[in-house]
Amino acid sequence: MKSTADRRRKKNKMFGYLRLCKDEMRIKDMKKYSSYYCALCNEIKKEYGVFWTLFLNYESTYILLFLESCLKCDTEEKIVKCHMNPFQKKKIEVNSENLKYTAFINMYLLALKFEDDRMDDRNLLYAILQKRLSRKQIYKEMMHIHEELIELLRKQSAILQRLEKEKGCIDSCADTTGMMLRHIVSYWQERKKCETECNSYKLQYYIGKLIYILDAYED
Repeated sequence: MKSTADRRRKKNKMFGYLRLCKDEMRIKDMKKYSSYYCALCNEIKKEYGVFWTLFLNYESTYILLFLESCLKCDTEEKIVKCHMNPFQKKKIEVNSENLKYTAFINMYLLALKFEDDRMDDRNLLYAILQKRLSRKQIYKEMMHIHEELIELLRKQSAILQRLEKEKGCIDSCADTTGMMLRHIVSYWQERKKCETECNSYKLQYYIGKLIYILDAYED
């Protein structure tokens, strides 16, 4: 039987864990949430291709929602269409830069997941997907633009891989995912230089940390 530490290495620690509890949401909140989800899906389709919309996750939607609610930035009205249902349209007011940044974060976290899964399972498919994504011109451009953030995230990812290989304690491992989510949000807040309504650094840290702990407990 595999140990808890061994099972934790088989899953990504932040990407793709959250699930939406639709039954607990009011209709108006569900409509608003789904409109942001669709906007993000549409942005990934436009920038990276339809195939990559399969990997859109709720963590990225949460990040977009938080940035939109926390940063006082100009928004523009968008009409988005679902590529699964071309007759379905949704109207949303969103900041285009927030949307583009969040779409990139979704793709970069996906690349980290492919790398982690490739190392664990030694599956050629993950290597192929990772290489295919890295060749996208927009992805390479965004990697260059956000080089400072990428360095911070890579550092935390390397620490996490080392701790899991050494079967470190859950709290130490969770600290890295907490720092990753904190870096993702705080970096963009500082870059946008918009007036912010709250200091969310601790909030993001503990949310990222909680996700890892819950994931490990579920395993």
